[in-house]
Amino acid sequence: MEYQNLCQFAEVDDKWRGACVELAWFEALEQRGRLPEWDYRFPYIIPESADEAELVCSMRGPCPLCSQWNFTEASSSKVKRHLRGFHRQHSIKHAGRKHLICRLSCAPAAHYHCCCGTVFMRKQRARSHIISCCKAEEEEQEQIEVEREQREEEKLEWKEEEERRVEEEQEQGQEEQEEEEAEEREEENSKRREEKILNLKG
Repeated sequence: MEYQNLCQFAEVDDKWRGACVELAWFEALEQRGRLPEWDYRFPYIIPESADEAELVCSMRGPCPLCSQWNFTEASSSKVKRHLRGFHRQHSIKHAGRKHLICRLSCAPAAHYHCCCGTVFMRKQRARSHIISCCKAEEEEQEQIEVEREQREEEKLEWKEEEERRVEEEQEQGQEEQEEEEAEEREEENSKRREEKILNLKG
């Protein structure tokens, strides 16, 4: 019975936390008039320039990155100080992102999330993976960009080839029309000559 109550508490706590983070995202949207640069579904990875306090809504709510077993305060001012202190101090910064330490039930101990979805409980291992993962991400992005440029070049070549083909067809059509007109004139001149000869004989 006690275990069941604990599970129910954890479920309610997670829903409360998720709703508060989502509300914080909408409040940031309303305040700035544009979409926040962080995703409320993944509050543990935010832009390096972002303030951790943005993850906290104006209403009472839990820390978005700590379970109730780790941090029990619920007032927005205390949660903001906690985020700017503990989570900022233990974050990993790389490639314009801040990977904040997470103490939710995603792992049995405090841990870090990578953009690829991997979770690490050791900070140094997390840092090494994030650096290599971001490098792979950059290489993949470069490859995508190269492929995009190749497709653009192929489109341009196809367009130029199509334009040349249309021009050639137009030129060929014009030449054929000129030849037909020349044949018609020659035929008309031939008829006139025949008429003149007939008139002279008559």
